[in-house]
Amino acid sequence: MLRRVVLGKSIGFGIGLLGFVMIPYLFPDTPLLLRIGVLMWYTMMGAMIALGGVIDEHPWFGFSIIAPVRGAIFGAIMNTILVCIAFESFVSMFSALDISPFWVVAEGLVIGLIIDVIITKKTGEGAALCSNQ
Repeated sequence: MLRRVVLGKSIGFGIGLLGFVMIPYLFPDTPLLLRIGVLMWYTMMGAMIALGGVIDEHPWFGFSIIAPVRGAIFGAIMNTILVCIAFESFVSMFSALDISPFWVVAEGLVIGLIIDVIITKKTGEGAALCSNQ
């Protein structure tokens, strides 16, 4: 499980670092604190997706949840929270492009999917993560 979390945070940090570097080129007036927040946000998103790897079956309905779907759900939820927290900043950033800031949710969906697929391929998933085997 620890390997999964370390890998998730590492991938998330890499994605966040890419955002930290690219945001000023795409949106020059973005405050430094928002860029630092994006770096830290994606690092934590990687950790949350990694921890979610224990869930490989829906707890109430019993159907299996595959890694891409699980990661996409976690990523979309996390970025919905991000947009709600920093809505005004995202509105000012995306106003020049005339698009909704909620496109960040779709970005989170894709990033979450990618993170979970990579982590699951390298470390596995489900109850086997929590056993001493």
